[in-house]
Amino acid sequence: MKTACPRGGSCMHRFIGCLFALVIFMLKFIMWLVAAVILFVAALWLYFRFATDALFSYAVRDADRIVIRDGGGTCHSNPDREPTLYEITNRADIAAFTDMFRFSGRSIPCKCCGYPGVDWWRDGKRFAVSALHHKERLRMDGFAGDLHLTEESSSRIMEWLKSHCGIAEDENWPRWRNCRMSRRILESEASVVTKKSGERPTLDALRVRLEKDRGKFPLCPSGGKYTLSYGEDGIPEVSCSEPDHSDVRKRR
Repeated sequence: MKTACPRGGSCMHRFIGCLFALVIFMLKFIMWLVAAVILFVAALWLYFRFATDALFSYAVRDADRIVIRDGGGTCHSNPDREPTLYEITNRADIAAFTDMFRFSGRSIPCKCCGYPGVDWWRDGKRFAVSALHHKERLRMDGFAGDLHLTEESSSRIMEWLKSHCGIAEDENWPRWRNCRMSRRILESEASVVTKKSGERPTLDALRVRLEKDRGKFPLCPSGGKYTLSYGEDGIPEVSCSEPDHSDVRKRR
């Protein structure tokens, strides 16, 4: 003898009906959730793809000076101490330079500090610090992630940097740091020679020695000329004719 449900009908039938309704609800919920995720991702892509240009233009609006710096971003870099490679003060030139920056999206920042540094000024104050990364991205303080340059934008900016600052395609490190490294090599070599022979070598003597042992003589990447001198304690010091290079403190 079958026992009827309190409200009539088979209990099993009602259970199956409730389960079916729950499955339908879950399927609809999943469909709406997937649709919401797709819309969110699409909106995020559209935002980073097309809004970045507008946000960048807004961030550097009213700039009255742009400084191209022989340095990088604010990581391991000091914009106040690094040499200036080029400066733009004409309003039309500032607008033309800014107009070259067009972006295709963003990405997770890389580990390097970038080169060269690009600073934006207004009323005598630096209000934005940025740096190019691998010639294809721009990292600017205040923006999440690296801003990817379009291929055309990257090409235009690199051509501009080459013609105005002499920056080569493969140049990705501050010149003053390369100069400091070269001078330290020469100072170290002079110390070695002094300890071995007891005589203080001249710069020409070091040139002959290094060209023989290493095949090249360290040079200033900016074309500065080196001079070698010895302090009262006999410690050699190599100076560069580039004022900005020699002014950088070497021993810290």
